Amino acid sequence: MSLKPQDKYSIEVSQQVLDKIKMHSCRHQYTTKANLYYEDQVPIVAYLLEEGTITLVKKRRKNVVIEPKRIIGLYELIENTPSLYGAEINSGSYVYFIYRSTVLELLEDQTDSALKDFLQDIVRVSA
Repeated sequence: MSLKPQDKYSIEVSQQVLDKIKMHSCRHQYTTKANLYYEDQVPIVAYLLEEGTITLVKKRRKNVVIEPKRIIGLYELIENTPSLYGAEINSGSYVYFIYRSTVLELLEDQTDSALKDFLQDIVRVSA
């Protein structure tokens, strides 16, 4: 399996995990291009892209296009570390915000093992 550039900078989620995250978050639509966070900034939320595209930018050069069903900013959010890239969302895109408190609550939740396992794997990788 060959990795796409976005594989190094975002986390792909299955439809099952996407559906579970939707239950714990609200959908947001961007009707114009906007910055989600800047290079060297700690994101205040992680973003699950449902529809549209996000472009990761470094030093004002467009670098990596992120496609739907991917999460960005989660490692940085959990570890409270600055992002190496800025993130620009394109118009017509839909995202779900994933708050740090939501991640911590889901990690403690014993009822949804699939989502808990997914998040534990991410926390383990970032540790």
